[in-house]
Amino acid sequence: MMARPGSAYVGMVLILLLALRPQAFGQPGPELVGAWGPLLDFDEGNDAAVLLKNGKILLAGGPSQTNFNDYLIYDPALPVSPGTNPLRFDGPAWHDLHCIGFSALTDGRVLFAGGNHEQEGLRETTIFDSDLPYPECWVRQDDSSARRWYPTCTALADGRILVTAGWDTSQGDNLANIPMIFDATMPSGQQWSELTGAECCTYDLGSCPPPAPPWPFHIGYYPFAFLTSNGQVFFGGAAPAHQANGDLATRFLSTQFEQWSDVGTAPFLGDSAVMYKSDWIMKAGGRTACFNGQPVNSAARIHAMAPNPTWEELAPMNHGRYRSQLVTLADGKVLVVGGQENTREQNESCGINPAPPNPVYVPVQIPELYNPAANTWTDMAAFDAATARWNHSVVLLLPDGRVIPPPKGTAKAFEVALHHSPG
Repeated sequence: MMARPGSAYVGMVLILLLALRPQAFGQPGPELVGAWGPLLDFDEGNDAAVLLKNGKILLAGGPSQTNFNDYLIYDPALPVSPGTNPLRFDGPAWHDLHCIGFSALTDGRVLFAGGNHEQEGLRETTIFDSDLPYPECWVRQDDSSARRWYPTCTALADGRILVTAGWDTSQGDNLANIPMIFDATMPSGQQWSELTGAECCTYDLGSCPPPAPPWPFHIGYYPFAFLTSNGQVFFGGAAPAHQANGDLATRFLSTQFEQWSDVGTAPFLGDSAVMYKSDWIMKAGGRTACFNGQPVNSAARIHAMAPNPTWEELAPMNHGRYRSQLVTLADGKVLVVGGQENTREQNESCGINPAPPNPVYVPVQIPELYNPAANTWTDMAAFDAATARWNHSVVLLLPDGRVIPPPKGTAKAFEVALHHSPG
């Protein structure tokens, strides 16, 4: 059978009444702040969401603490229907799809690299091909020489995939410190190559253990990596949870010459980043520079191809956010969704009392829309606290202009909502 028997999905409608707000209250309507559609209870949490070439969405990486290779296929053009939309499948038996890196290939297939199994990074590499029937749609590739838990996959101009960072194991916090290239056109046994000249430090609280590699820095995990118009890859920071040394430097990586070069110093660490137009990278949110400090409302951008690239601080967001997500809309504006008002890891190194054993996260329920031309942030329609999104969240722009932020991936029964951005 294609779908696993016993799977059940319930579509729950939540009327937010945004369109019915009386003008007497002086509150903007959906034509200005958007509106959330029906809540879709997938009974799942997911780490990764990929828009496939057939218009459907693959959601993977977090159904349960024991079976991370389950995945869903959801058709956003159709209503949710129990057992049929979305469909749940057993994923590849050889590859847990949790804390993975992923990227689309030039032919529309999707590469999944690395991941996490029992607190260790994975070497497994798998391609998903939506043109093939289940289970042949999952095609095993060569294993990487390095374990990578929280890597970033970046498509290069020639169709190859650059894979960087990722933990080796939870013990010692060591990062996979040699960037690698995956080439799907090569025969088995020859798909991976190492950029040994671009070796960085492993993560060691900001210091390099001797002997130092060629480049005396680390790039964190899930780094913000973007292909620029000159063929180099711009690294604008990394996921904030383990940037204890507060490294604000941003860099280019030349995959041709296997060399790093500094390009600008960011004014803050950042939480997530987007290239909202060619060579323009923007990041926002995150925490203060000490280890897992307070959420911030900062935003900044850089033109990577300027003669002297320099980070420019932008108007601050209306709400501080930690672990939020950015997505570029079809009109070039940028939407930020989710995040927390507090951090679990606030500790004495920041001059803050240690967090309680079971802290209560406070979700940021109000998305914001950034207008690059006006340098302004606008509060959008809020969502219910029960649909909070922070760690392990993603946001997708659909072909019809809607935005879908799938579940955050840390537990079951998170609803998914569709946000209609105003025209």
